[in-house]
Amino acid sequence: MTVPADSVTVTQGIPAQFTREADSGNEVRCLFCPACGTRLFHETTGRPGKTNVRPGTLDDGGDLVPVAHIWTASAQPWFAVPDGVLEFERQPPSHQILIDAYRNQGAH
Repeated sequence: MTVPADSVTVTQGIPAQFTREADSGNEVRCLFCPACGTRLFHETTGRPGKTNVRPGTLDDGGDLVPVAHIWTASAQPWFAVPDGVLEFERQPPSHQILIDAYRNQGAH
């Protein structure tokens, strides 16, 4: 879930982090809980000013509705992408596709 970086606030503790290279060649800084290892969010040099939050880490994400599933090439065999949701086996060619899908989700 991509959000403006300045809208992300860590309210407790200090996340641990590591840096890796994305398929695009961009540097990705991955932040995670040092106690349990849960990935919290990541930032990439390819999208300055944006942070990708893991929605499952939110206190209340019940009103969130996925518009796309990415990296499905590595999904568990039992996982099925719901009807009407975009699917990308790897990284989408553009984040704009995801932004447009989000903006249009209530328009149908």
